[in-house]
Amino acid sequence: MIIFLEKKDKLDIVIGFVTGVIFAIGLGFGGMFRRSKIIGFLALGNDWDPSLMFLLGFAVGLNMLTFYIIQNKIKKPLLAAKLQIPANKTVDFRLIFGSALFGLGWGLGGLCPGPGMSLLPIFSIEVSIVWLGCLAIG
Repeated sequence: MIIFLEKKDKLDIVIGFVTGVIFAIGLGFGGMFRRSKIIGFLALGNDWDPSLMFLLGFAVGLNMLTFYIIQNKIKKPLLAAKLQIPANKTVDFRLIFGSALFGLGWGLGGLCPGPGMSLLPIFSIEVSIVWLGCLAIG
């Protein structure tokens, strides 16, 4: 229960919630909740929809800029003792296999995990049972 957590842990939960809401709003404005839009982007054919390229481009570009600033300009984070950047830079079979499995699931299901989770309250058999079940197995 949240009542028994320390003050720092409560702050982590609030920050996680706020950033999650901002992320969800961005996904919604970008059309990532519509499976037809995602499949239209992933299906390279006559009906290809390149509009998600802008969403992905802005997201990756902003992330690159933010990571550059965090790694090179900021001495100490505001709410932590130090930056926690993963040290593992190895590209191995598990990483490649996991990435391929993620991409396959995204392409077949038409939903990546973020938008898929945000659609759970709507409760449809396809998303709430089949997609979530396959996500859990994966």
